[in-house]
Amino acid sequence: MRKEYSKMSFWELESEVVLLGSYEGPWVCLGDFNFTISDSKISGGNRSGSSASNYLKELIFEFGAVDLGFSGNSFTWAGGRWGSSAIKRRLDRGIASISWRLAFPKASIAHLGAIKSDHAPILLDTNPEDGFAHRPFRFEAAWVRDN
Repeated sequence: MRKEYSKMSFWELESEVVLLGSYEGPWVCLGDFNFTISDSKISGGNRSGSSASNYLKELIFEFGAVDLGFSGNSFTWAGGRWGSSAIKRRLDRGIASISWRLAFPKASIAHLGAIKSDHAPILLDTNPEDGFAHRPFRFEAAWVRDN
């Protein structure tokens, strides 16, 4: 319970910085939030909802923020166990204000592969390129000519 209390204390302090600091511009926050927001982001271990995760959900709502979602592996952290007893969580994420999301509508987060850490890095791309954006399709008349 002590560990959960310290997590909530951290987020309480963060909420004071954001809310009482009266910052009204666009903002984004990325990194290890150190707990999950929903049980669907848990594999193995305890799935019971904690007051800390509920507190984070309430803060995100109070901030008027949105989760930026992700592509890649569902989990960003793995405990030291293997096989069926492995514990995995989505602890790392990105949240942003609505004004930030409107300024960067194509922004996306990718979960990359963990190499020498129990956490997988996350990558924020604010302007992902479309694969076909720079090279429009052109029909070539030679494709239909008889040889």
